[in-house]
Amino acid sequence: MAGKVNEAYRVWYTLKLTSGAPATGVAGGSQTITIRNPGNTATMAAPTIVEFGGGLYYFDISATFTNTHRAGQYGGTIEVNSGAPVLVDTLPVNVEFFVQDIDDLLTNYLGAIWVNANNGVAGTVVGINGVSHNPVDTLADAITLMGSTGLRKLVLVTGNFTLTATLDEAYVELRDESELLLNGQNVNGTEFHGGIIKGAGIGAVSMRACLLEDLSGLRMDAQMCGISGTIGLATGVSTMDLCHSQTPGTSTPTIDFAVAGSQLNLRAYSGGVQINNMAAVSNIATLEYIAGQLVISSSCTAGTIVYRGNVYPVTDTSTGTTIVNNSTAAAVNNVLSIAHGTTSWESVTADTLEGHSVTQMNANPGQTVNITTQVTNANAERVDGYVPQIDYVIDPAGSMSAGFPLAMTREALGVYSSGINIPTGILSIGTYIVSVSWNRPGTALTQYEVFLINVALPFGTMSATPA
Repeated sequence: MAGKVNEAYRVWYTLKLTSGAPATGVAGGSQTITIRNPGNTATMAAPTIVEFGGGLYYFDISATFTNTHRAGQYGGTIEVNSGAPVLVDTLPVNVEFFVQDIDDLLTNYLGAIWVNANNGVAGTVVGINGVSHNPVDTLADAITLMGSTGLRKLVLVTGNFTLTATLDEAYVELRDESELLLNGQNVNGTEFHGGIIKGAGIGAVSMRACLLEDLSGLRMDAQMCGISGTIGLATGVSTMDLCHSQTPGTSTPTIDFAVAGSQLNLRAYSGGVQINNMAAVSNIATLEYIAGQLVISSSCTAGTIVYRGNVYPVTDTSTGTTIVNNSTAAAVNNVLSIAHGTTSWESVTADTLEGHSVTQMNANPGQTVNITTQVTNANAERVDGYVPQIDYVIDPAGSMSAGFPLAMTREALGVYSSGINIPTGILSIGTYIVSVSWNRPGTALTQYEVFLINVALPFGTMSATPA
């Protein structure tokens, strides 16, 4: 039976003899009716039993009773203890009946079991606990109510929750930065939306707009999620699409491939990431960046990593892992190397890549000229660790000067200089070509800069003559 709260219900039933004939005249006093409310915490007073005729009987559940105990599943028994006539089955005869208010269930629950760790109330009474206006306070009660109602959606309104039982094939919505600790439970087939998900779990899951923190044991399909701490992958292919680092500064979250056969598609990723424990041939990762840094740790000894996009810097201390660099920088390098020759294109494009130009200077014979340059990274920040050198000096006659190449001296962060002595005499007049080079930070490329020193006599005179 199904209906609404605050309505009366008439329950009809038939009693038969062992012969199959209707059992008539079974007095109400020989029948005990027990009606239970949805929480099985109260029963209705003995109702009046009416014989309609031909073995057909009925009794009424009052509107007051359903209104008092609200929506849910009502149950009861009919016990017949009459000795004559003998009824079907061994006495007593039990008949189960149920009344469920489907409309009110949907209205109160809004299609989900509601949980509030801070302001919820314990209980598992269907229609009373876990509704939108009366959430429960624990996941244990919420999961019990899911079994009673058939609902598969949980709304975690606020608070920190710990999963203590299997939660499979469900939809979990976390609001107000609620936090869920998986606690090693099976969550296979469950989709999570919002909030913070952390801890060890079991199964294949979907994540949407979540923060994933120190997560492990899962095969994931994550979209628009932030990651922090260490994310340990399970066997199989996990995909993280349009995700980003939730770690500020130069530190990075870590993806751990400690399980053989764990593989990763990192698509349209923003921020840094570190790859750890890639130690099996079956470990494979494709890392596609919008922009960010990549760290491949020394714990990576096998498997394959392919990275693409705007990746900078790349720190690789792996041994035995196949690294395929399909980054934007590598693609530009390949194209320009074909056009200009390997190792020659850097000087051709130096002005564009690093903002340098050919620097012209004026000097006099016998003067010491100070050559100064600065080393910057892709963010236009000065950095140390990439000491420039003067490769060569070509004098006005086209000859190479002795004593070069020569490492330059650090003057300040990323700023280096070196003095060049211009010879005296008439033969020193002309243009000197000075080439400076250094390793471009974070790459295997060489950066070049050219200085032209124009040497002339003061005032344009070479000797004294009579007036």
